[in-house]
Amino acid sequence: MRSRPERGRVYRILNQPWCYSLILGVSGAAAGRREFFRQYADIPPGSRVLEIGCGHGRNIEYMPEGVAYTGCDPNPRYIHYAQQRYGSLGRFLCVSAEELAQQPLGEFDIVLIVSVLHHLNDTQVLALAASARGALRAGGLLLAWEPCWTPSQQWVDRLMLSLDRGRFVRTPDGYSMLLEKIFGSIETRFLMTPKMLWPQSGCILRGMTSGGTNSCSVTNPKYAPA
Repeated sequence: MRSRPERGRVYRILNQPWCYSLILGVSGAAAGRREFFRQYADIPPGSRVLEIGCGHGRNIEYMPEGVAYTGCDPNPRYIHYAQQRYGSLGRFLCVSAEELAQQPLGEFDIVLIVSVLHHLNDTQVLALAASARGALRAGGLLLAWEPCWTPSQQWVDRLMLSLDRGRFVRTPDGYSMLLEKIFGSIETRFLMTPKMLWPQSGCILRGMTSGGTNSCSVTNPKYAPA
């Protein structure tokens, strides 16, 4: 097991966008995310999408044509990389979730949060969820994916999660209980992330603001509890 100073050095390396992108590709995580967006996200063309914690911006590759995408992240290196590589496809802002309310962004149909919540403590999750809710239009959709603990988890999955930079990996219920404090109702689906070098347990969480309609209905049968 790596010592904390050794882990710190590894984690700092992952703050470099090129290194993080390489790890996503080699581990199969990029292919897993592609499958998640293709099979489960159901983002309609023409949607206004905000991704909170967009990192180096790669998830914009998985958006359907016609999506008006905005990504935000507090890491200036990630945002600079995203602007250079994907700036023609969307808008990228170096802001934290707490600063979103001060940005003249308008309202969004969908807020994406992909592999972010397990980096945040409970108070930070609630603050981020409140920012997400404030950015959504009436009937807007929150869509999140997070790695999670499960009782039947394989040992390699549990080991890799214990080494993750995120120190707040939760059970699916742990995530949903927090988000429900802001959104009222959250639907959760367990998902074994496909196409990775090791089996990774994840959960998809969906919530909707009150009022209006959304073509990505929270009652989509793909999200029925497993």
